[in-house]
Amino acid sequence: MKDNLKVKHITFISLMCALACIFSLLDRYLSTAILTIIPIISIIIPYMKLGIANIIIVIMLYTTSFKETLITVLVKSILTGLIFSILTTFLIGFLGTMLSFFGMYLLKQTLKDFKYIMFISMIGGFLHMIGQLIMCFILYGINKINNPVLIIYIPIILLTGLFSGLIIGLLSKTIIKILHKEFIK
Repeated sequence: MKDNLKVKHITFISLMCALACIFSLLDRYLSTAILTIIPIISIIIPYMKLGIANIIIVIMLYTTSFKETLITVLVKSILTGLIFSILTTFLIGFLGTMLSFFGMYLLKQTLKDFKYIMFISMIGGFLHMIGQLIMCFILYGINKINNPVLIIYIPIILLTGLFSGLIIGLLSKTIIKILHKEFIK
């Protein structure tokens, strides 16, 4: 009986990792389509992604353990990095992802109530952008990035992270409520 539960648990974590990778792929295609259809967005926010793979991360943050969520974050980041990225873009995304995950986890430990899920997700989106900016400064040097256009661009990037986090939080909250209603009785 115990082995059966362990197999189901490993299967669940594997499924969440696979879903996170699939959502990341969909996010790339969806973002490319949006930027193609509405080109003004690509001028204001180039390389924008909604971050829909983070729905899985936020759901797991609220339904599984720290270790299981961290494993999913790492597997998603490494697999999608190997498939879609070169080293520099992987490092930029990876630092953003890790900073976002640890920030959301610590905030969730402080604000335990489920009603804060959207706020925590928004902070996760914000921290993701902060992590990406930090890695850009590390990789490219502060002198190369010290450009007036980029200084104006930084608040736009951070606001995009907050907005994306709000959407991800809202979707995650809705999905968790449905899961609890349908499967956890």
